Amino acid sequence: MNTPTFARALQHALIAVIAVATLVAAGTQIQRNNVTLAAIDLIIATLLALLLSQEAREQGRIFSNYSLRYPVRRTRKQHTCAWCGETIPSGDMVVLQVGAVAGERYAINHHPECADAVSSWIERSANPALAHDMPTPTIRRMERGQPYSRADGQMRAREERKRATDGKSPPRT
Repeated sequence: MNTPTFARALQHALIAVIAVATLVAAGTQIQRNNVTLAAIDLIIATLLALLLSQEAREQGRIFSNYSLRYPVRRTRKQHTCAWCGETIPSGDMVVLQVGAVAGERYAINHHPECADAVSSWIERSANPALAHDMPTPTIRRMERGQPYSRADGQMRAREERKRATDGKSPPRT
């Protein structure tokens, strides 16, 4: 499904207005006892409705995909970070993200550093040169404040420890 553009939304609205005007014209023709023209108007309105439903199936519901981020000074209750899965205690800073995807609403909370990691991940994954090694984030399993998973973080830490010990002789006892 494609994200609808403003032009598609305008086209959708114009077709809907024409369909409503055609229905009004059909009602007027029925009042005037002109059944033939009323039937033609109803057929046109039906065809426009079918066109609208086909557009909605292909393009998605108009303006149904959005995302807004709000930094909140303090939370009133405890939340769970959607990035790292750690608890955000009440009274701590949190970034609230609300939105909708295909018309389904959502609200998620992040630590401020996790919200920065999300932005970093999105920027890096949009770059074709860096995107080839970017895994899809696993919800609530990412390293806090980092654009990689905990498993990747543990692997990186092991590699760094190994690099630090390479070239050094093991301690003598």
